[in-house]
Amino acid sequence: MNDREILAATLRWHRAYEIRMAATTASNKFKSDQKKRTGFGGAYYKLSAGVTAAKRIELAALRELAKVCAKVRGSQMQVEDAAQVIDVEVRLLSQVKAGSQRNSFRKV
Repeated sequence: MNDREILAATLRWHRAYEIRMAATTASNKFKSDQKKRTGFGGAYYKLSAGVTAAKRIELAALRELAKVCAKVRGSQMQVEDAAQVIDVEVRLLSQVKAGSQRNSFRKV
């Protein structure tokens, strides 16, 4: 697996994401304008179908990106104890949260 394949999969997903976000924005704008005009919200079929199609394309690109990442990462057998890795992350996050709570009670 080379860097070009990773980059290509990432760019494919990002482009699909941008297209979906644009379609969602257009659909939401239409709904809000419709609500202002009539007092009722409503979806326009073509816009909703466009959002659905964009979601499908984005999810396909995301699955492809996940496959590429899995090949790069290799199997989880390389990690001796996956629970230990997760436990370290949880402990770090809990320490960060505890530290921010301690700082929030200080008088300025």
